[in-house]
Amino acid sequence: MFTADFPATALDGYEDTVCVAFNSGELVALRASDGTVLWRQRRDVGGRPVVPLSLTLT
Repeated sequence: MFTADFPATALDGYEDTVCVAFNSGELVALRASDGTVLWRQRRDVGGRPVVPLSLTLT
C-alpha cells in the first residue's frame, strides 16, 4: 500500500508498474500488485523544480 502527502497530477502505467506524478514535483513508480515503491525521483528543468501535469509511457 502506498500513501502520498501531495495530490497526484498525472498517472500512467505499463505491465505491472504504475507511475504517478505529484504536485510536489516527485515522480514515483509503484508495483501495481502491492504498491511497493520501485523508484522515485524529483523532476527539474535547468535546476528548477517542475510539476509534471501529464505522463506518457511507451
